Amino acid sequence: MTTLQIAIYGAAVSSLLAFVKFYELWRDRFRMETYLNIDGPDQDKEIVFINLSSKPIYVKYIELFWAKSSPDEKNAEIVNFDRDIGSGFQLAGHTTQKLAFTEANNFGIKQ
Repeated sequence: MTTLQIAIYGAAVSSLLAFVKFYELWRDRFRMETYLNIDGPDQDKEIVFINLSSKPIYVKYIELFWAKSSPDEKNAEIVNFDRDIGSGFQLAGHTTQKLAFTEANNFGIKQ
């Protein structure tokens, strides 16, 4: 083999390995989705946490910010809510956890 052939072979192998590594990093990135479900009766109101990655996530504290706004910004009503949720909970990879509430400050973990 000539020096040029060895250089081309080394460049091809290292480029392939770099592509594989970037794919692994992209696949295993941290991804979490949340949404607030407030439709329906009081017992169905909940915050849903979805772990979209394969790594576990530990949730210890949440903070909610709710703003009711009118066309006149001076009259906007802002409600800030933060709460330590006890010992917290862990979301294993690709799992869902629901945090239910029936009143303004009543949160509990649904099983």
